[in-house]
Amino acid sequence: MRDEEHVGWERHFPVRYLLVREDIDGEEEGELWGRCAEVEGLFMDAPPLPREVLTLRGCPRESLLVQAVADSAEPVRLLGDGMLSIEPVDPSNDGPPRFWDLEDTAVLAQWPTPSDPGRVDIVVGTGVREDDCWGGKRLPSSPRFDLWFSSIGGDSPAGSCRSIDGLFTPRPRRPTEPVHLIGCEPAAPLLALLSRPLPQKGDPITLWRLDRHGRAMTGYRLDLDIVEARPSVLGGAHLGGLSYFEVTANLLREKGFTVVLR
Repeated sequence: MRDEEHVGWERHFPVRYLLVREDIDGEEEGELWGRCAEVEGLFMDAPPLPREVLTLRGCPRESLLVQAVADSAEPVRLLGDGMLSIEPVDPSNDGPPRFWDLEDTAVLAQWPTPSDPGRVDIVVGTGVREDDCWGGKRLPSSPRFDLWFSSIGGDSPAGSCRSIDGLFTPRPRRPTEPVHLIGCEPAAPLLALLSRPLPQKGDPITLWRLDRHGRAMTGYRLDLDIVEARPSVLGGAHLGGLSYFEVTANLLREKGFTVVLR
């Protein structure tokens, strides 16, 4: 698909974005799903992860982590962003490692491990995000918990622990912010989704940003989960007392609509 072929329409404002379904294997050209005058919410910061409390049990006292938060004259209280990995002692039996991101980690408390004075228990508040693309869901039979915090260890592990309380609990999904496609003219595949009751979960899509000549400058991957469609603020049909589901597909094709994606 040539992006320059889709930049012309009979409006007083230009096409600035194309909504394109791309072939992930690269065997076919992208399929046009819609044209848009503008996008609202694309460049907003992602909402922070929900705060959780974890207890790192049995951290070695000689580790950089314990030295920084417990054995220092000026203990570190803000560790910042970090990473946790659970490494199996026997990968052939227990599978690959598992990884978590720890966001804006802060030390809440620390004390000697009751069963081992040579180790320290550390309580932290943090945002937790598991990497679902790697590792299995089963805890290894003999796991090793390793922790990285660039604020105290750089690229090297900052410490380890024997177990972590609060890690394997159900957690809410990270909240998402909707993206609004302003003055959106849907093509046939998008019309097929809009003709069904909303909300409607779709496939991953790419939003191409066009320059003034209609050439694609960059692309943004989105999950096409449509939660609302309504007449566009830039002009559209008057729906009167009709609900969206009584509007015909031809009307949607001819008039600009604002589509809200989550």
